[in-house]
Amino acid sequence: MPCIVLFAITISLLFGSSSNQFVLSIPSDQALKSITFLAIPIIALLSCSLEEIGWRGYGIDSLNSTLNLWKTSIIFASIWSLWHIPAFFIKNGYFQQALLNLGFVHVIVYFASLFPITFLINWLYIKNNRSIIIAILFHTIMNVSYGLFQLELFTKIILMVLLYLIASIIVITNKSLFFKIY
Repeated sequence: MPCIVLFAITISLLFGSSSNQFVLSIPSDQALKSITFLAIPIIALLSCSLEEIGWRGYGIDSLNSTLNLWKTSIIFASIWSLWHIPAFFIKNGYFQQALLNLGFVHVIVYFASLFPITFLINWLYIKNNRSIIIAILFHTIMNVSYGLFQLELFTKIILMVLLYLIASIIVITNKSLFFKIY
């Protein structure tokens, strides 16, 4: 994820975006403002661990027991989107509230990005013998990567397109995994 984020920033520079996006920053979450820079990845790891134990540890396997991984990922991305909606309304709180303050397009890009991310994490989880650890690590690295850089909207759109491209390549090269018939 850090490489994809840096690549998206680099592409955006070709279209005139600011190089200030490369400057590392403290996340805008009010809850993280008083925490040291080194503690942020630890907090991200803990929160992602709790989510992934439920999401991959129970949710994905439950859905995937009767549906192929393609349908499971679509349904799960929709559920995961709904899960994040309350965070948009916590004043001075989460990353999502800061997105809402930036504008509705930022919110749309955020939700649209959850779909390829779901495919990527589900693929990693299944391909690594249902390893919750790999899902936790990817989710944590993803959240930290998003939070460390001040991405402009155009760069977020480029990042979303790159995620869709990568997820598409993974689905196409793993058709038997995603479209398994029960």
